Amino acid sequence: MNNKIKILHHDRIFTLLLVAIAVIFFYMIGKISDTPGIGELATATYPRVILGAFIFIAILQFFFPKKGDEKPVSFPVKGLLSILLIAVYIYLLDKVGYFLLTPLVLFILPLLAGYRQYLAIAISVIFVTAVLYGIFKLVLNIPLPAGFLGA
Repeated sequence: MNNKIKILHHDRIFTLLLVAIAVIFFYMIGKISDTPGIGELATATYPRVILGAFIFIAILQFFFPKKGDEKPVSFPVKGLLSILLIAVYIYLLDKVGYFLLTPLVLFILPLLAGYRQYLAIAISVIFVTAVLYGIFKLVLNIPLPAGFLGA
């Protein structure tokens, strides 16, 4: 008889984290004031449907995890640091601004993943920052947070 305590499969641990994040977002979306017109969907309807489907699929993954070897899993510190970096980015974006914070985050993320070709990282940071600016500001006419650079 095996007396060792089995820990949750790594898929289940990750699923619990995803469901917790999705529930937080679902709660935050609930605070959006909706004033739909007749026959129109509310502003928060689409994000709620997507999050609801996301939670449903995550719960399915929790109860039916990936089949295979259940080896002890090391905790993915790099992944957690990446998630925390993105959370800090989202929190500071309005305060610091798009043009200061986005290149910094886009430079740090590949470093966390272990990528060390600095020239390629720098080129991709400039390219992605410019493309996102072009899409949001020039095409969609959505202003990006100016932060310290704005008035």
